[in-house]
Amino acid sequence: NEISWSKCFRNIFAIEADILADDDLYLPNQARRNMMWVNGPNRQFSAAVRSVTGGDFGKYDAMFLMEGDCVPVKEYWMDSLRKEAERSFLEHGPFAILGSKYNGDSWDKFR
Repeated sequence: NEISWSKCFRNIFAIEADILADDDLYLPNQARRNMMWVNGPNRQFSAAVRSVTGGDFGKYDAMFLMEGDCVPVKEYWMDSLRKEAERSFLEHGPFAILGSKYNGDSWDKFR
């Protein structure tokens, strides 16, 4: 039997970020006074992008990053994502990030 995820993905890779302990910060209680409070997750994101764009796992022209605490709630959500990416590319050309604009005020004091 074919495993269901294999219909969407050829491989799954675990990528180590190798973040220094001093840089691996996630301190939500300091969000109002320390703009480095979320440095650890930001460094993880940067390491993942470097791994994918650096060719460590093959040559890709796109990537999708879903945080580990996210759970899809819509059936066929990946099909919708692919269609949205294709539509955006055809209408607007290449993009670096696809999604809605941030609609909040948590980062206002850092502007």
